[in-house]
Amino acid sequence: MVFKLPTFVVLATVTAAAALPVGAYLMHHGAGARPTLAPNVTLAPAATSAPHSPAMGPAQAARAGARALFAAKRDFASKCWAPQSAARPQPAGSRHRVRETFDGAGKEVRREVLDLPGESRADVGDCLRDLPLELHTESSGVPATVEVTLAFP
Repeated sequence: MVFKLPTFVVLATVTAAAALPVGAYLMHHGAGARPTLAPNVTLAPAATSAPHSPAMGPAQAARAGARALFAAKRDFASKCWAPQSAARPQPAGSRHRVRETFDGAGKEVRREVLDLPGESRADVGDCLRDLPLELHTESSGVPATVEVTLAFP
């Protein structure tokens, strides 16, 4: 069974539905107020520059990240290796696999330090994990993950 509504009932329902928001506005703001249907919007001029293209590819970004990581090795040694080896001289060396992730702006966003069985000192690895993420490399426009092995001393 299909119900057919008279046209005037449909029109009256649509008109009432459209009038409700306007009526609510007038009741809230007073009868003399004029509703604004759209806010005044000022659009900024369109950008005229070309779309951003990466300054370097993924391979170049990875090499830049590796250079930053090897450059930080001296700082890592002074903060982690020197104090730990002074407190406990043996074993006399430590090797760790370090995986760094840099974002497109060249900022270090993640560091993983993996201890190598039989080659790593846990105290040095823990210290490397606790260091703040402060490494930077040149902006590449693409994220990069680098994995290197650092040997101390």
